Amino acid sequence: APQAPAAPPVSAAATGINNTHSTPPYPDQERRAGVQGTVRLHIYITAQGTVSNATVVQSSGNADLDTNAIAWVIAHWKYKPALASGTPVASESEANVKYDLKHAG
Repeated sequence: APQAPAAPPVSAAATGINNTHSTPPYPDQERRAGVQGTVRLHIYITAQGTVSNATVVQSSGNADLDTNAIAWVIAHWKYKPALASGTPVASESEANVKYDLKHAG
């Protein structure tokens, strides 16, 4: 019997777990230069809730901030997995990572 094609990832069904409190550290060079911006990321979430990849939807205007945001989100963000018929499935979402000197630690 032929196999059914794999279902496409569920869109924006996973929910972040404390991700808004897990912002990347400000890159030193960008902080010293006074660079700020917001990166909009498209995030690929596994059925286990980890981030397998992230791509830039809208740049902050600074490649180093964009790259730093991607690396941080992949390494540190966790999601409650999306469910399909009660079973965890891979999904996709979008999120903003904001670099603001007023809140830089």
